[in-house]
Formats: sequence, structure tokens, C-alpha cells
Amino acid sequence: MTSTAPGTSCRGKILREAIEIVQKYGAEGVTMRSLAERLGYSPATLYLHVQNKRELLRELALEGFDRLMEAV
Repeated sequence: MTSTAPGTSCRGKILREAIEIVQKYGAEGVTMRSLAERLGYSPATLYLHVQNKRELLRELALEGFDRLMEAV
């Protein structure tokens, strides 16, 4: 999958919320269950948009690199 900027889509909402968690608690603070709870989704809903936590963290890293490149 390619990196997509967090937008208004469900996937975008997931990425935005995950970014907030990482900013507050680090990557270790991201769990699929806690992320789903914060969004008001069931954990199964997250898996419709990301395959697993590893893919989610990969997407977050790509988003971070995109932001860094824009800043540079």
C-alpha cells in the first residue's frame, strides 16, 4: 500500500488518531483495541482498513516521512 495523507475517510481518521497516540505515548502506545475504542469503532472495523498493527505503523512512518519531506 502507498502512503495516503490522513483525510476524512475512515482510513484517514484511523491514521490521524494513531498519530495522536504516537505523539503522546510513542509507537508502543498504539494497540488496535485502544485505537478502536478511541475512534468508537469495533476492533474488527480497523482490520477492514489496515491489515494489522505492523501495516498501521508502516503507514504512520510513511506519513511522517512525507511530512518531513514537505518541511525540507
